[in-house]
Amino acid sequence: MSEHTISLAFSVWHHYLKQFTEKHQISLPIFPEQLKKVDISHFLPKAEKIVLGKLPEIHQDNEKLFSLFEHIKPEIEKSQFFYDFKPLSPNSIFPTKDVKGTDFSILWQQFVVRHCPVPKGFK
Repeated sequence: MSEHTISLAFSVWHHYLKQFTEKHQISLPIFPEQLKKVDISHFLPKAEKIVLGKLPEIHQDNEKLFSLFEHIKPEIEKSQFFYDFKPLSPNSIFPTKDVKGTDFSILWQQFVVRHCPVPKGFK
């Protein structure tokens, strides 16, 4: 885990610890000198509302949720993760001889040949 991530996590934890100590009139521990305190005030309220479900924004897409945090560490490149969707049908998994082989069927055939060789009597 990077130093920045540790400092960010500790800054968030320290923020809530401060609220707790103020409420119960306890002295707040000093923020560790070796960590850099990260300013979380600009993204924390909106993030809390989304996480706690107080806004109709619960159905956010990843791009919008990521935009809340992208300015925290701008040197990290933003990337969108997704799986390619293909409709499932018998021909897409195990195509007949008339249908061109799909990626999955080719991989399956390679797996079977490599790991489960067909006995000579069944070929």
